[in-house]
Amino acid sequence: YKEPTFFENFARGIATGNPHLKPERSLSWEVGVERGSVAVTYFNQRFRDLIEYSTTLVGPDSANYFNVGDAIARGIETSVTQNVGHRVVVALNYTYLHTRVEKSGSPSNPNGLFVPGKPLVRRPAHTLAPQVVATLGSRARLIVGGRWVGKRDDVGAQRVTLRPYTRVNLSGEYAIGSVVLSGSLENAFNDQAQEINGYRPRGRTVMVGGRVTVGR
Repeated sequence: YKEPTFFENFARGIATGNPHLKPERSLSWEVGVERGSVAVTYFNQRFRDLIEYSTTLVGPDSANYFNVGDAIARGIETSVTQNVGHRVVVALNYTYLHTRVEKSGSPSNPNGLFVPGKPLVRRPAHTLAPQVVATLGSRARLIVGGRWVGKRDDVGAQRVTLRPYTRVNLSGEYAIGSVVLSGSLENAFNDQAQEINGYRPRGRTVMVGGRVTVGR
């Protein structure tokens, strides 16, 4: 259940909102099984009244936003976690996602947001996320994680397929008494593949911080 935004309802100017928009609705269910360090979940979702945008005014309300889209999404999520010795934990998560637009208000527009028979935009079919957590002595912990995202459709001036991308992140913390120092390095290899069409991703980013525990 997702209410229309204020802009989608009441925009004026370069876009015209529609005060009669219905909320987007979804019906979902899932079933899973877990055995030891392995978990598998199957999920199924159906979306109704998705809000679509048109560059031209549509319908009796003469608006750019209107309810028409129906779509499905189903897939499998799997995770495996394994201890390697006493100080290292290795985890791997994988998601397979199949989406398809069932209904659209602009079926003749091959570059539309909801094109019948096409996948939903920005929903990759394959996502893989490995992670290694290492405890170093009694004070330090190091985390190395990655995320590989497969091809996915997106929109702009025309519908496009974005290439896969990989992000590698590092983080760690070190305790000194009641003080814990932390740091992270996001997108460690400065991968510049687009996550969203037309927008540059955030490059390599370093963050440092700390926290103090009191009253113990």
